[in-house]
Amino acid sequence: FEAIGQTWHSHLMTRLALNARAGVISLIYRKCLWLSGFGDSDSTTGKVQNLMATDTQQFLQFAPLFNQLFAAPLQIVIVFVWLALLIGPSFMAGLGMMIVAVPIQGLIIANYFKLQVKRLQLTDERVKLVNEMVQGMRVIKMYSWEQTIRAKISAIRAKELACARGQRVLSAGLSIFMTTQPLLVTVVTFSVYGASGHAMSASVILPAMSLFALLRLPLAFLPMVLMQWASMKVTQRRITKFLM
Repeated sequence: FEAIGQTWHSHLMTRLALNARAGVISLIYRKCLWLSGFGDSDSTTGKVQNLMATDTQQFLQFAPLFNQLFAAPLQIVIVFVWLALLIGPSFMAGLGMMIVAVPIQGLIIANYFKLQVKRLQLTDERVKLVNEMVQGMRVIKMYSWEQTIRAKISAIRAKELACARGQRVLSAGLSIFMTTQPLLVTVVTFSVYGASGHAMSASVILPAMSLFALLRLPLAFLPMVLMQWASMKVTQRRITKFLM
């Protein structure tokens, strides 16, 4: 029943995200109809295309994880309450491990946020330059500017790929961190529990292991949700700035 419920939840959230994406694309298209040739120089063709194709895609990526923003912290609190009743003050060791991990995750997500903003700006610039190249192909051919235009596009693309590479490195580091964090919390908690003189009996260890198993998904999903939320905030700012 849990798998059926999760699948149905993903289906509903994806449908809502598709409707939201279609609505945002319609708003962007409607705003384009009001733009004049002498309007805001920041509203270029490349930026509009990037908003419709790339930024609106964040709705589909964020929607299936949206409810984890509320469910994951609630699950973590419930599990630690049960652990406090089961193993006593030793649960504070696992909680302390999580608290120590929060600044590290925040630093990774903040750097990911900065690279996301920079990469989208470079993408806008690259798409704008490519559109100008296509529209002015006759002039470029006439004056033999092919190599110059190619060099400019390649330079922007290199910077864009450097940002994307940095994002993938940060994402991989966060994935490794959130995969090992539940294991570290378990090891630290049981180490403190055993070092404090408690007997490692099966009546305590097995229920505690079950509770720690319940922590794996919330601890794994929460950093991922926060990273997607950071990307969503960038998308929201860009689209809001264009529509206002």
